[in-house]
Amino acid sequence: MNWMHKCQKVISCVVVMLALPTAQAVEEPAVRCGSYDPNSLYAGRAVRFVGLEYRGGTWNADSIATNRAIANLLSGFRKSTVGSTNVHSSGTSCTISNLTELSAVESPAFLYMTGTSGIGISKEGIKTLRDYLIGGGTLFASSGVSQWHRDFTNLVGRIFPAANLFRLPKDEPILSEIPYRLPDGPPSLSSSSAAGSCWGIRHKSRLVVVCYSGDLVGAWDPGNTRLDSQIRESAVRFGINLMNYAYYHRYVRARNGPLKVGAGELPDDVLGGTGTETPGSQH
Repeated sequence: MNWMHKCQKVISCVVVMLALPTAQAVEEPAVRCGSYDPNSLYAGRAVRFVGLEYRGGTWNADSIATNRAIANLLSGFRKSTVGSTNVHSSGTSCTISNLTELSAVESPAFLYMTGTSGIGISKEGIKTLRDYLIGGGTLFASSGVSQWHRDFTNLVGRIFPAANLFRLPKDEPILSEIPYRLPDGPPSLSSSSAAGSCWGIRHKSRLVVVCYSGDLVGAWDPGNTRLDSQIRESAVRFGINLMNYAYYHRYVRARNGPLKVGAGELPDDVLGGTGTETPGSQH
């Protein structure tokens, strides 16, 4: 059974975009999540895991193990200290064209991407993704294959030409705040020098893109006997933190209503990092 079903109308939300001065080639400081009421954040909202469909490669492994992995993550989210009682038991999917059919208050809090090679997205699709991210959405990627990691890095370059992916520090909110603190960073799933590293792009101090070097879905699978149970648990906690981060910034921080980005306009306040180290060189 396919773990992703065609996109349904996702949860209501209010998003905000504010114009800032011209981007500089510096890394923005992270914004901390701060205190908030989890019951207020998730009350009445359906929590979904939404995968992004695209042309090329294998965007959806479509296997029993994948179904089981996503279900395990959602189950963990439901049981976590910030969990909602209305958490879907399986994943869903959304095409880029689906995003254009949804209003700002109906679009998903986050989109998840993975694959093997090739990411076919049109110029119009790139603009749609850019507007979605600047409008309050978050894009999470899991790159277990080096070729796809390079393809995803190229995709990010098309979405935000003026920004660079930078390696996330261990005190990043998604690693150091609620519900789980991961003092050692994301779990390392292999012996590769890049294993467990995370890369990101910020907008207004909010992470809009997060790319993890490794097969997160495989690590979320409770039936994966190749990984130690503690590593699998750490991977699930990391996934829960990612989801909570997206929902928090979608619903708690963004309260002033959406600001539309003009057709083809690239906002000036999207910043990445600097330095000679690049994601492609780490895989």
